[in-house]
Amino acid sequence: PKSHPTSVESQVVTKCNTGALSTSEGIEKCEEICEPAQCCFPEISNSQNRVDKVSDECNTPDNESWCSQYSACQTLQHVDGGVDTHAEAQAAVEEACSEVSPDGHARCSNVCAPARCCFDETQNCFENGMDNLLCSDYDACGILYH
Repeated sequence: PKSHPTSVESQVVTKCNTGALSTSEGIEKCEEICEPAQCCFPEISNSQNRVDKVSDECNTPDNESWCSQYSACQTLQHVDGGVDTHAEAQAAVEEACSEVSPDGHARCSNVCAPARCCFDETQNCFENGMDNLLCSDYDACGILYH
């Protein structure tokens, strides 16, 4: 967001939302900003065949707030090679929010992190610096806010 544009969380939600992941350059920027947090989401690197096995040793209760800055990085797990269409973006978010697993709520919340401004009436996505965000990509996130 414009209020804290240099914070890690601001950079991650800006570079890892579905709008930003529509180009190979955008994917590279997201992967780059998420690199330090690979240990928070080991399944991301593994799903992209970038690393054989990433340790999840930093994903501990003590590091929870540090890892949470990178929550939107989990979007990479749901966009195989990027998002070419609005329908693909919606499908990626729906996939993240429909999985029935113990970490399903956390996964949905992480993928939906960039779209908080779409559901919070006190925020404006454009004013927050999220010009490339298409709120309708994140319709499935509504379950977190109702």
